[in-house]
Amino acid sequence: MNKYPYKIAFFSPDLEQFVHRGIAIYTKILLKCTDYLGYTNYLITGAKCTKNYSLAQQIIIEKHLENPSNHSSISKLMAHWLQSQLGLSPLVKIDRERTTETSDRLTFLHNLKGFLNQKSIYQLAQNVQPRLLGSAYKLNINHNFNIVFCTSPSNIRVPRQTKLVQTLHDIIPITRNDHPDNTFIFYRRVHNMLRYSDLILSVSETSRRELLAIFPKYEQKIITVYEPLTDLPFLPLKKIDESLVLKKYHIQRQNYLLFISSLEKRKNVFRLIEAYLGVQDKVGVPLIIIGEKDVGNPEIIPLLNSLNSENKIRYLGYISHVEKFILLRNALAFIFPSLYEGFGLPPLEAMQVGCPVLTSKAGSLSEVCADAALYIEDPQSTLSIAQGILKIVKNQSLRQEISMKGYIRASEFSFGKYQQRLSKILENLLVGY
Repeated sequence: MNKYPYKIAFFSPDLEQFVHRGIAIYTKILLKCTDYLGYTNYLITGAKCTKNYSLAQQIIIEKHLENPSNHSSISKLMAHWLQSQLGLSPLVKIDRERTTETSDRLTFLHNLKGFLNQKSIYQLAQNVQPRLLGSAYKLNINHNFNIVFCTSPSNIRVPRQTKLVQTLHDIIPITRNDHPDNTFIFYRRVHNMLRYSDLILSVSETSRRELLAIFPKYEQKIITVYEPLTDLPFLPLKKIDESLVLKKYHIQRQNYLLFISSLEKRKNVFRLIEAYLGVQDKVGVPLIIIGEKDVGNPEIIPLLNSLNSENKIRYLGYISHVEKFILLRNALAFIFPSLYEGFGLPPLEAMQVGCPVLTSKAGSLSEVCADAALYIEDPQSTLSIAQGILKIVKNQSLRQEISMKGYIRASEFSFGKYQQRLSKILENLLVGY
C-alpha cells in the first residue's frame, strides 16, 4: 500500500531527447525517489498516439522514449497549438502495463504508473507558446493530480487544485552568451516559472542567488536542494570485466586523463586541449574526451578528429552509463575546467568512484566540490589549466588525498539523504490536501 495517496505528473522534455544528459539523469533519480516514497508517478509525453491504449503505450515507449524521432513541422505544430488552445487536445491518461525487461535507457519506466500524453506537448509549451504569446501554457489535466513536477524551468501553469513544483538548475542562457538555448525563450520560461510555481527547488545556492539577483521578489518560493548522485550500477559493473572495457577503448588502467561532459562552449574544451598539448610530453598519458557533440559548438569535432591519436587526445563520443563509471574508476584523474556550472555533476560522479578531480571554481563548482578537488586558478588561462594538469599528474600523494576527500564529499549527495529531504518538502507542500 502506498504511504501517500498522491499522484505526481512529471514534466520533463529531457527524457524525450536522443541523449540523456544531466537533467534527464536528475529526472530519473526523482522518479525513483518519489516512487520509493510511495507517490504514484506519471510522465507527461508528447507522442502522436492512437486511441488504442495498449498500442499507445507501445508507441510512447518504443518510438518516442527509446528512439526519439524528429520534431513536427511548423504547420503541424501550429495545428496542434490551436487545438490545445481550444481545449480539443487534453492530456490522455494511459496506465502502463508492467514489464520486466527494460533497456538501460528506460529503466525509469519501473518507477512509473503510466503516461499523460498530448501530441507535441513540450514543443508547444516550451517553444511555440512563449514565442507567440509570452504567457504560460495551461496544462489540461482532468485526472486529479496533486503535483506537477517540472525537472527544469518550464513555461506552464496548472489548475488551482494542483501544486506546481519546478527545478532551477541555472540561468546560464540569460547571463552568458556561450549556451545553445535561446535567451529570449528561456527568459520567458523562467519568468513564468516564478509567477506560477508553488515551490522552486534550486540545485545549488549559487543558482538561487543568481536568479534572485534578477527577480528578488520571489525569494520565498525558492529553496536550495542539492541534486543527488545516482546510485552506482553495482550489479552491471560486477558482471562486466573492466579489462575488456579498457581494451575496447585501447586504454590502460591509471594511464589516462578523462573529461566527461557535453562539448558546449562553456565546458572549455578548446582550452583544455590546448593546455594538454602544451604539456603532453611531460604528462605522458593520453587525454580521453567523452561527451555529446551536438550542443552549439560545431567547431570542436573537426578539431578532435584532427588530433585523434592513441598517444595524445582521443574522443570516444557518447558511451553507456556503466562504461562511464568504469572509465572514471580507472582514470588517473578527472579534468573539468568548466567556465560555469549551475551544479556540477561530473566532478561528483568522479569522486563517487575515487577518481581525483581537477576542476575550476566557476559557478557552483567550489560550493559543490568544497575541499575535495584540486582547483584551477583561472579556467580562462591555458597556462593555469596546464599547471593544474601537471600538478595532479606528478603528485601521487596529492591524488590519494583528493581521492579520499572525494569519497567523503560525494557521500553528502547520496540518494538516501536526498530522499529524506524531498520527503519532508513534499509533505509540507501537501499539508491541507
